Amino acid sequence: MENGSGGADDSDGADRTERDTGGAHSGDSTAHIDRLRALHHAATDLMAADGIDAVYATVVETARSVLGFDFCTVFTRVDDGYRVAASSHYREGTVLEMDGSILDRTFERDESMVVDDVKKSDTARPTRDSYRSALSVPIGGEAVLQTVATTPETYDRTDLELAELLALHADAAIVTHRSRGMILEQKRQITQLHDVAAEIGGCEDHGELFELLREASERILGFDWCSLYVIEDGRFVVAMASEASPVEPGDHPFPDGTSKAREVLETGESLLVEDVTEIEGARPTSDRMRAAMTVPVGTVGVFNAAHETPGAFDAGDLELAELLTEGVADAYARIDAQERLRRRTQELATQNERLDRFASTVSHDIRNPLNVAIGYTELAAETGDPDAFDRIRAAHDRIETMIKELLVLTRKDFPLEDRDAVPVAAHVREAWDSLHTAEATLQVTIPESYTVQAHPTLLSHVLENLLNNAITHNDSPITVTVEPIETDGRIRGFAVEDTGHGIAPDIRGKVFDHGYTTERGGTGFGLAIVEEFIEAHGWEISASESDGDGARFEIDTG
Repeated sequence: MENGSGGADDSDGADRTERDTGGAHSGDSTAHIDRLRALHHAATDLMAADGIDAVYATVVETARSVLGFDFCTVFTRVDDGYRVAASSHYREGTVLEMDGSILDRTFERDESMVVDDVKKSDTARPTRDSYRSALSVPIGGEAVLQTVATTPETYDRTDLELAELLALHADAAIVTHRSRGMILEQKRQITQLHDVAAEIGGCEDHGELFELLREASERILGFDWCSLYVIEDGRFVVAMASEASPVEPGDHPFPDGTSKAREVLETGESLLVEDVTEIEGARPTSDRMRAAMTVPVGTVGVFNAAHETPGAFDAGDLELAELLTEGVADAYARIDAQERLRRRTQELATQNERLDRFASTVSHDIRNPLNVAIGYTELAAETGDPDAFDRIRAAHDRIETMIKELLVLTRKDFPLEDRDAVPVAAHVREAWDSLHTAEATLQVTIPESYTVQAHPTLLSHVLENLLNNAITHNDSPITVTVEPIETDGRIRGFAVEDTGHGIAPDIRGKVFDHGYTTERGGTGFGLAIVEEFIEAHGWEISASESDGDGARFEIDTG
């Protein structure tokens, strides 16, 4: 019955009756045929209605004009009760609480009900005393047509059958409208995805690509809860996540590496799940997750969408997600290729620069000690002077040192894949022991437990150069100290300082330049090599003054 007419149990004979004859609208066979024809024409009107709300309005109008029902209402279920979708006499949009009523039972049982006399029903709750009989018919699974009359036993079997026929026509129209709407929506989404595909194809970096994926997923596909996992070092890492997602970029959602997402990536087959709680082996990232969809993104990773409502996604959603991720996979591969090309181009440019430096030094810098060696060779041949032979050996030693350092500078790359946790204090002592330090003293105040991720050989070269620089560029005796650099109690690097005469402020910015030296006979490559090795580790080095006016080199390891 309309707006609160109540309901009844099936066992209540006064509430549910079906009669072959009688009632205000029984009529003869001719009248029945006329009503059937009119319903047939009404079916056409229902199909032509402009939207589902218009279908409900046409149902009410047809129930009145064709079936002769005076008081008619179509109800839909909402969270807090039943909403008036269309009515001959009630304001549309009104929401009523109808627990246990005829309306409620019609929805729950999805079957029609006829109440001959609401005054004899234990459950009927009419909103007006004048209401006596009611007819309630489900429209599909989402609406109910309910009509009431002011006289008892108003509705008979024919009324019920015609009302159910009207409901069937309405349900078919709703399905058609919804399908038509879904097709139009899918076309709109596909058109928008094609538009965004052009933007995706023009992405220059992964960050831009991930942002476009998130925006398209939310704005075009309506996936508020979505994410992208990519494979790094054999495990998933979150590369993109919407605001509603329980994960964040940088997270590792499956620390042990096993998941349905991994299966999707390995098989290349998408997964559509109505309810994750019913899937064996599923590992949802949130207890709220019920519906889920996982789509492979080439060999890069997987795209995920989730919802709190079971069955929220269908095959159409999956198809659109696959269309979107196909373009993302292609763009990701292109960006990767471009980045590799850029890195290779930069490597070649750096290598060429090093080769140019090598050629320049070979043609110019090495010529000086070579000329010295040639001159003293001639002198030694003529005089046999032992001092001439010592100068020849010194010139050769300098040439050998320059060649070794130049070869280091012209290497294509450094073997940083061999990084390890290196204890700095112990490494400093090993470097010190390899030098001639008879009149020099070493002080190490770095904790023995402090380590850095470094290539051991390259770090040794850095320490040997810095320690030897302190010894050879100062008068004896000299004290060299290696101490930690701390910020807020955390060690973020180490410093090498001495008690010598220091580095003049105006040349501190030059000491790392290739070939720059203040010493006669110096190569000018030592600190250049140190800086290259430091920067290759992703660290920073700077020159300053120590507390004792000596030189201080700070290595910030981050």
